[in-house]
Amino acid sequence: MKTIGIIGGISWHSTALYYKAINELVHQALGGSNAAQVLLHSINYNDFKKLQDSNDWLGIEAMLSRIALQIESAGADCLMISCNAAHVVADAIAQKLSIPFLHIADATADEIAKLGISTVALIGAKFTMEGSFFTDRLAKRNIHTILPDVSDREFIHRFIVEELSVGVVNPATKKRCTEILTSLQQHGAEAVILGCTELGMIIQESDVSIKILDTALIHCRAATAFALSDE
Repeated sequence: MKTIGIIGGISWHSTALYYKAINELVHQALGGSNAAQVLLHSINYNDFKKLQDSNDWLGIEAMLSRIALQIESAGADCLMISCNAAHVVADAIAQKLSIPFLHIADATADEIAKLGISTVALIGAKFTMEGSFFTDRLAKRNIHTILPDVSDREFIHRFIVEELSVGVVNPATKKRCTEILTSLQQHGAEAVILGCTELGMIIQESDVSIKILDTALIHCRAATAFALSDE
């Protein structure tokens, strides 16, 4: 079994989901007492958020690159970051590594292609919705992306940062979020990408009539498949 390297803590709530899901998937595959081999570096989210709030992506790149190289040196066979927004600097980090970088958007694009879907909606932090690192990878697979309107993007970003990242699930927020997803479906989306690894805390497929693509769970399945590829 290969060892999965994870940069987590962005936030710890979704990182805990990653650790649990990967171990459950390995156990399901191998049975017995088997669990995943994981090297996890969980950062202080406050340090990341200070850099993000000041739009210091070079500072984020430097911080995460240093950690990535430490994880590689410790013996990881691959690296993943359990946060969509941090993938703004993913390409720069990947170039510094000699082990595979498991990109969350690539894993999601693979899943969409398997489902035969051509038009998706994307929700997440503003850096994910308004940047190109995620949508460009989808476009290369001929997948068209629909975004919420500006006011809805502001609402989604705000509740991710102010609520989900500190573990708060607000019923009123959940109601508004499901309304946004319904609107995106009405505008032609065949599925909605939960492009923030905390969004699974508040939105499940049973809440809406549209297909939900939870990037955290998709990422975990991709990492497990990599880890077990020689089993």
